Amino acid sequence: MSAELTLERAEPRIYRDYSPEFKAEVLEAVNANAGNVLRTANQYQINESTLREWIKLEDRYRDLR
Repeated sequence: MSAELTLERAEPRIYRDYSPEFKAEVLEAVNANAGNVLRTANQYQINESTLREWIKLEDRYRDLR
């Protein structure tokens, strides 16, 4: 009894590149939405985890100043 396991993706992942201006606009919107990340991500049609990463990176950058 032999079984073959193949892992195939239906379609390749698509990575989007966001401009610094767009990121700044979205981060300002998070503040305007009282820190509601999910609402802001939905408004700008981006992944919530992507936005959380931007917030984390912004906090690190701010700490270095």
